Amino acid sequence: MQNEPPPESVPLRAAASKWCPRELAELEACRQRLDRDGRQNYSGPPNAPVYHYDDGHSATAQLMADVLKAGAACSGSLERLLLSGKLLAWGRPASPLADIRSIPADAWASLRIQHAAEGRAGGGGALLFGLRVSEPAPVQPAQPDEPPLVPKPSAEVVSRAATGIARDLLAKHGRKPTHAEAVALMLEAGFQLTESKAAVARLPPELKRGRGEHDRTLAAAAGRKTKETATKKPLA
Repeated sequence: MQNEPPPESVPLRAAASKWCPRELAELEACRQRLDRDGRQNYSGPPNAPVYHYDDGHSATAQLMADVLKAGAACSGSLERLLLSGKLLAWGRPASPLADIRSIPADAWASLRIQHAAEGRAGGGGALLFGLRVSEPAPVQPAQPDEPPLVPKPSAEVVSRAATGIARDLLAKHGRKPTHAEAVALMLEAGFQLTESKAAVARLPPELKRGRGEHDRTLAAAAGRKTKETATKKPLA
């Protein structure tokens, strides 16, 4: 987990709106009912009164309890997401001026959100400020191992190999190879059929031999059966 929060991270207050919208909506509804129906008293001088809810009034006390319950439910939902690792958090330990750092998921077994608007949480002797929250980065699926691409030999390389094979056969047996023999040897050397046939066709004239007779070797090398009456064209 990186120490710096990603750009898509949001403040703690916005995290509740994004990932716990139902719980936050219930909290706002409870606050509105308290503002509308709760009895307020004031203290201090008349020109600068300080208003507060009358917790001695039973109906107002119940509305205040509803707000606290809804707030705890909203914070609890967010804390469970953080504890499970479904959300990640970053905060400034001990001081709002400290460097921000990542918060381990298991720390939320002790941490509790204290003030969402200020992004403050604490517990277990720790105090965090400026909390930011984000979803984990998506895990990229593992790519299957692919065999390395083998570059296709150039026409010059293939032709040079065919020439070498033809000359070896000429030196060994004292004769030029047939077209089929050259193709079969090229296949044994690891070249494709189309490459082998094209390379043999480019053999120098002094290494070429006529193809008037039918040659079973080429048919076997190509994996095809050829009729006995079939004839082949002479090399160009």
